[in-house]
Amino acid sequence: MRGRSTARLVQCGIRSDVRASIQRGTDINRQPPCRSGIESADSPLKEGSSPRQMPRSFAPTAEQSPHTHEHEHEHEPATQPTQIQGATPMRIVVNTPAGNIGHVVVDRLLEAKHEVVIISRHPEKVAPATAKGARLMRGSIDQESVVDRALEGADALFWLTPVAFEPVEYIRWATTIGERAEALAGRHAVPRAVVISSIGAQHDSGVGPVGCNAMIEQAFERAVPNVTVLRPGSFMENLLQHVGTIAQAGSMYTRYPISMGIPWIATRDIAERAVAALTDSASKGHRLFELQGPEDLDQLQVASILSEAIERRITSIEVTDEQARRGMVAGGVPSRFADLLLEMYAALASGRMRRTQPRGAATSTPTTLLTFAREVLKPAVDAALAR
Repeated sequence: MRGRSTARLVQCGIRSDVRASIQRGTDINRQPPCRSGIESADSPLKEGSSPRQMPRSFAPTAEQSPHTHEHEHEHEPATQPTQIQGATPMRIVVNTPAGNIGHVVVDRLLEAKHEVVIISRHPEKVAPATAKGARLMRGSIDQESVVDRALEGADALFWLTPVAFEPVEYIRWATTIGERAEALAGRHAVPRAVVISSIGAQHDSGVGPVGCNAMIEQAFERAVPNVTVLRPGSFMENLLQHVGTIAQAGSMYTRYPISMGIPWIATRDIAERAVAALTDSASKGHRLFELQGPEDLDQLQVASILSEAIERRITSIEVTDEQARRGMVAGGVPSRFADLLLEMYAALASGRMRRTQPRGAATSTPTTLLTFAREVLKPAVDAALAR
């Protein structure tokens, strides 16, 4: 979450948290929270640096809430989207172009020669994208006029709800900007949207910050004829928040049960699936995919894989609610938002936050944790050790 304007949350996944690269020493009371499914990139109120997510528990269930998609409990998800090679260039709006997911989406779309419109309050943070040809709509995603102008003539919209600490009522704020974007997309007759949500979003309450996603998913499905909702599991990038304690003490900390297996996914894989859905003009109607990475892993397995990749022994330590809360507040998380996160962790432990689709070709993604750790986490730890 964000310390000084630091990292951001989770889809959903979820997030404004302490900048991943900040070294916080070995005191568990100073560890930033872990997330999954929500990312806070280019937040309209205050930008963080490296987006993250919140973790959750994901045992299959037949449970259904009033906000659950009927098909997600009864069938395998639809065939995953595929990009149409040589298709007519599209005009695509991306609302979080500086995030872990958003910047990859922008790059891939520009490589495919699509017209990309990006929304950001900070031109310097999206300078690489504009240098490659993206059109900047300067402003905030919670400014109606900015989103309205961005959507003029759009063929598709990529929407990711950022986490922000400033609103007193985060769920209401996130839902409001999502529903406003949906209404504007409908007004401009935008035919296609990809919504980044989170595993656990079948519930609109009792799941912490994830609760906003159910209402946002439904809003887009009311207004846009072709909607793909992607609900990812826990971002592998969340592990970057442990770089300091891994380097200094060979340890990382978790609030949810250490033996609980959850799906881990690289944000670049989420971005690739989003691009495929945005540009797949052959797909029609509303589709939902719970993206689960290549496998479920508990914290002991994660520690073992990281130990192999980083070439030093790493242990995972489970902390209490009070320790987690103190750590989040010390890391810059407002107490009201820390309470929301603790609600999410409780939902994980109880099984309320769980996936509703089986693992299969349409819900799995390729990047393994070992690959991610070798390519991304190890260089970060090596850099921390060299300082």
